[in-house]
Amino acid sequence: MNDGKSNSSSHAHPPGKVDAAAAKTPVTIRGVGAVGGFGCGRAELLRACRSRPGPNGELEADMGEGKVRKIPGFIAAPSPLKEIFGSRRLRHLDRFSRMTALAAYLALEDGGCLDIDRHTLAIAMATGHGANHTTFRFIDDCMLFGDRAASPLLFSGAGHSGVLSNTTILLDIRGGLLTVCQPRLAFSTALTTAVGWLREGRSRAVLVGGAEEYIPLVGYVRNRLTAGKDQASKPAPGEGACFLLLTAEPAKPGECSLVTVAGAVGAEDVDLCRCDIVLAGGGCRSDWNKTTPRPRGVDRQGLFAGANIFGELPTGMAFDLALGTVLLTERSRAGNSGVAAGSPETAPSSLGCVETDGAGRFGMAMVERTKLGE
Repeated sequence: MNDGKSNSSSHAHPPGKVDAAAAKTPVTIRGVGAVGGFGCGRAELLRACRSRPGPNGELEADMGEGKVRKIPGFIAAPSPLKEIFGSRRLRHLDRFSRMTALAAYLALEDGGCLDIDRHTLAIAMATGHGANHTTFRFIDDCMLFGDRAASPLLFSGAGHSGVLSNTTILLDIRGGLLTVCQPRLAFSTALTTAVGWLREGRSRAVLVGGAEEYIPLVGYVRNRLTAGKDQASKPAPGEGACFLLLTAEPAKPGECSLVTVAGAVGAEDVDLCRCDIVLAGGGCRSDWNKTTPRPRGVDRQGLFAGANIFGELPTGMAFDLALGTVLLTERSRAGNSGVAAGSPETAPSSLGCVETDGAGRFGMAMVERTKLGE
């Protein structure tokens, strides 16, 4: 699926470590962009959170020996990207690149930053599965036609950073680029690095997120890993992309700030007890089932709470963080969404997101919403 390595034009930040002086620099979540089985954008993500529609289609799972089974899943549709850029500019982009580019564009649009200086904008993406579709198509071409006849377009898209290269060209992003491709703790690694870039002054704004594309081989691996277990209780698989636009500026009233970020730390270093919302969906359910002890503040109700909105994903923490940010900021945006928002006394104001590698290490993020009127 992938080789568990990161590819980048800038170095990844050491997990869980930020210079003490630089750590005081505020990091604000300016915008959220998401594409998945729930639809596209902030409004549809919030609507799915309230209605919990479940899987929106069927995915094929390769069972081996030529057998294919249909399973419920969350299917993303990046078609709105054509309305934004037109078909001509997208003719060389594969589906995975289109999902990623659309989510990044929506985050910029949501943050009101479409006119941001692209030289100061960086992007960091996490993925657990990587560019599977183009990678295995390229391998098939090599096996069928030989190295010389294999598609150069598939070859260029098979690399881990190919997806972000397509995205940065389309959106004219000129800052740093990082792709973290590993099955576990991918998003917390990308998030820690993005925050480090901001606090060290390397970028004025960073798009950070996660993206996954489903192919039948993913269903095969998933089936083998959970063979003999209760399939009914297993979250449906999903695909999609989501990005958050981070800036090194104080949060405005109603916006969210990242209070704490950490990657690859022990359970004793994570305390989410004071968070109003705790979402723990990063990784696989089997990783959480064998993880003891769990961080303080993580209970069974928070495990994969978002899985019935966007599905089970290796980079589910990115989607959890996007979902939680939308919920926290909804009260200040209720006039635009048409959704009831709750009173100041009852509305949640803090969020904790956490993922695990199943071996006692965790990645986490804590977010707080600035009070209206402050």
